[in-house]
Amino acid sequence: MNTKCILAAALAAAAFAAQGGEKVVKTGDKLVFTGDSITEFGKNRTHGYVNLVVKGLAANGIVPDWEGVGIQGDTSGDMLARFDADVVAKNPKIVTISAGVNDIYKHVDFATYCQNERAMVAKVKAAGAKAVLLSPTTAGYGETDTDELRRFVGGVKGIVADEGLVYAPTYEHFRAWMNDPDKPVLARMANADLRITCDTVHMSPAGDRQMARATLKAFGLDPDELSAAEAAWNADESLVPLVVPPSSTATITVNLTAAEAQAVAGLSIKQILDRGIPSLAANPALETEGSGASTAMTVTSTSCNFSYRTYDQLVAAAAKLGIRVDEAVRCAILRGARDASALVPGAPVVEMNGVRCGSTTATFDATIRSVGATAGSCDVLLRFGTAADSLGAAERIAVGEIDSFDVLRKGLQPDTTYHYELTFVNNATTPQSAVVAGSFRTMSAGAAIEPSGGDDAATIQAAIDAAAPSHGTVTLSGGVFTLGAELMVTNGVTLAGQGMAETTLRQTAPQRVMTVKNGSRVEKLAMTGGNTTANWTHGAGAYVADGAISRCHIHHNRAKGNNVYGVGAFFEKGSIDHSIVAFNTGTDTGAGGGIAHYNTAGTIVVDTCLVHGNVRTNGRGGGVAIVMNNPTVTIRNTTIAGNAASSTGGGLSDETYNHKITLVNCIVSGNTAGSGDANVAGTPASASSNNLLGGAPAFVDAANGDYHLTANSPAKGAGAAYEGIGDDLDGVPFADPPSIGCYEYDGSAPPPAARPRVTFSVD
Repeated sequence: MNTKCILAAALAAAAFAAQGGEKVVKTGDKLVFTGDSITEFGKNRTHGYVNLVVKGLAANGIVPDWEGVGIQGDTSGDMLARFDADVVAKNPKIVTISAGVNDIYKHVDFATYCQNERAMVAKVKAAGAKAVLLSPTTAGYGETDTDELRRFVGGVKGIVADEGLVYAPTYEHFRAWMNDPDKPVLARMANADLRITCDTVHMSPAGDRQMARATLKAFGLDPDELSAAEAAWNADESLVPLVVPPSSTATITVNLTAAEAQAVAGLSIKQILDRGIPSLAANPALETEGSGASTAMTVTSTSCNFSYRTYDQLVAAAAKLGIRVDEAVRCAILRGARDASALVPGAPVVEMNGVRCGSTTATFDATIRSVGATAGSCDVLLRFGTAADSLGAAERIAVGEIDSFDVLRKGLQPDTTYHYELTFVNNATTPQSAVVAGSFRTMSAGAAIEPSGGDDAATIQAAIDAAAPSHGTVTLSGGVFTLGAELMVTNGVTLAGQGMAETTLRQTAPQRVMTVKNGSRVEKLAMTGGNTTANWTHGAGAYVADGAISRCHIHHNRAKGNNVYGVGAFFEKGSIDHSIVAFNTGTDTGAGGGIAHYNTAGTIVVDTCLVHGNVRTNGRGGGVAIVMNNPTVTIRNTTIAGNAASSTGGGLSDETYNHKITLVNCIVSGNTAGSGDANVAGTPASASSNNLLGGAPAFVDAANGDYHLTANSPAKGAGAAYEGIGDDLDGVPFADPPSIGCYEYDGSAPPPAARPRVTFSVD
């Protein structure tokens, strides 16, 4: 489970509380799951969410008398028409209702849908039973349908509130998993739109698990009980078929050499993969067919089944290698034939990203770099208190983690030092653990707005609207703020966090993170999760009509519409300084994966920024694109590297009239493009000077995102001094003469190292 879905957890907890703290389902209760094809497949497929829910209950000693009555293609009206015969006649005590996807597909209007849902609820109540409403998960037919889906989800929540029902936040779990920018695993499942479903609607094993987790929470299972459910799924070798995305009928053929074929003679495909997949996950490396390989081994999705633990290992290995899952299966077969040694269970490898504090809240943020050999996931336990030698009892705060997570804790005391201990326990046959310990201090009372654990957009917007025009400041604490709407930073107000690594604004709705206008300013925070889909919708991270962005991290935002300029940040006029713009992606036509300007005459300054890892899959200017008209653009002491464009200008695309981009002390190198110049397309203004365009800047470790300069870099001390040059991206004063790029070279101290990874084993 990824605990970024705080709102979902809160809703489930509220549903549990509404039942007086008791489990919704008890042994012997008649439990009926009703729905459409998602529920039908949820019952009929081994990894179906209905089966997972039942197994999860059984793992906690709860054995209901259950039935599933989902029918393909059913709308809420179809379900209502058969409700008496298929549900009421079975004398249920608990009924789950999952409807809405087909209503959207078949254009059933919202009022009719809600009316049908209420009518089914009335029948459940008349039968003396409890209704549990599942929110619809995905329409899958485009973002217009997704907008309608959100409306239908709101309708379900309204019915739950009106009728005092139990709500299973399946939509929230589903979207949080899909939209989590820290889940590179998902991008590797053959097609970004199929990552949690098998066809954009019906569940993949990942989707079924999210639905089951949300339903079990709604039934009242606590984190320890959810962990027991996960353990049951991880131990059951019959649940997950060998998934071959995107088609369940696809085949994978691997050619083995005579020696490799001999090594696996007499072994089944499952036996080969049972040793190949854990080995690949523990030691990821591409395996290619050997010279002279001629013995064909073919597998399909029905060749064998696995547990969720092995499924997680396979998908995680694919993510680490940057390949599709079917390609990972090929590697695992080859590894299984070549590596016959048994893997020793290994401990997790964990990187603590930090504790982000408010006055009464703390957000624990960590990344699991490896769950450990032979394991599939980790549970996370937390102890904390005001005395280092007297921490509280361990509390399980996350279940089934495989990569990054953050979790919010409330109710702390302002201006107080706390000590903590996080334990990451994997699910290897012989469990191993990693422990990370540290301390943090909360802020003073009332110093800043704090994360609520739900949708913070309205609270932040109200503070912006109430701030004094032209000089008011809205301050955010450390932590992760979830947004369900776009922020409008206007009237010259400053929106300030505690630092780009401390305060994060994470958009969860299908829209941009924020618009900045009227001379407003945004500083010291991160913007992520922006997701725009309409044509001509620029700036999924930030649209700057007139304003400034300073010391921010704009990352992992996405845009799908045509003619989109600037996925990370779009500028009509304004400035961005001492910021990182990274890993933003535009998939349809347009320009500027990181930063862009289009067809206005404003003044734009990009000062001391790092622009890297941005992508335009169908356009120009992977890093920066300035398009049309006659803007005045100055880019200085900025590093543009590691970006990609399918067309030209992988780093920078100058499409202005009369060459209007002035570059000073900039590095534009190591970018890629499908055609034309990989680094700079167009001709910078004649006033440009002291730049390194192309060539080898001798970065410390560009492959891993470290763009500091080494001692032999040609950029060291090669820049031109200018008024107001100030500090570099690390806060180190630029020398005289300065180095080129966003980092000054300082031979007296090495570049900041990555955060330490604290790891040790516990039997």
